[in-house]
Amino acid sequence: MHMKKCFIPILAMLSLGILAAEVKPVITIDFEDGFDAKTPNGKIQAKTDGNPRLVSGKFGKALESGPATGYLEYPHRNLINGKSGSIEMWIKRVGWKPDDNEFHVFFETLDGKGWLIFYKFSAGSKLFMLSGFNRSNQFTFGPYTTGYNHRDRFAGHKSPQEWGDDWVHFAGVWSEEGNTVYMNGVPGKLHPSKEFHNPAEIDVGSTIRIGDHPWPVIKRKSASLIDNVKLYNRALTENEVR
Repeated sequence: MHMKKCFIPILAMLSLGILAAEVKPVITIDFEDGFDAKTPNGKIQAKTDGNPRLVSGKFGKALESGPATGYLEYPHRNLINGKSGSIEMWIKRVGWKPDDNEFHVFFETLDGKGWLIFYKFSAGSKLFMLSGFNRSNQFTFGPYTTGYNHRDRFAGHKSPQEWGDDWVHFAGVWSEEGNTVYMNGVPGKLHPSKEFHNPAEIDVGSTIRIGDHPWPVIKRKSASLIDNVKLYNRALTENEVR
């Protein structure tokens, strides 16, 4: 009886410790008060490209983004880095299927010598997290997708049978050990994946874009709803993503 009484408070203390150790995002975009992002030190004003709009989302409001609407850009103020980090978001497809031959770029750094990009590849249904040291010739279709000669680290998630018509949670993690993509908390078949290693930290510039960008390779009219975007300045573990 005495052991039971001691055991319950110990469990409670452990639970509180786990909650206290929960990793906090450095940038949060929940769309509840408009397009601006939230950080521990205040808001980051969004810059609109086109006419993105707010609609009903997974949690309150969400971003509707695509070629017919528009995208959002944010100065990230060095809150993220090219050595390790994570992005998570909820996505709902609008007018397209996971295996359509279209690019869907949900997150991308827009300047700097290096590159972070979270996207659905045009061939098949793989969603990739790519971190590259050199973004030059980024639209050279064949060589770039293999990662060769660009010193990239990337991982993909191919589970089209799990990507239903409703909201799906995705996370992309980049690190020196390799990159990982998660769908609803489950890591992809290609993880962690690493093409080349470069001891220098990736230069991710100063600006990021959030939305559903098509890339200029293949034109399209479809869009996506995006909700509850969070960026972290380190690689989340599998347990943290789950």
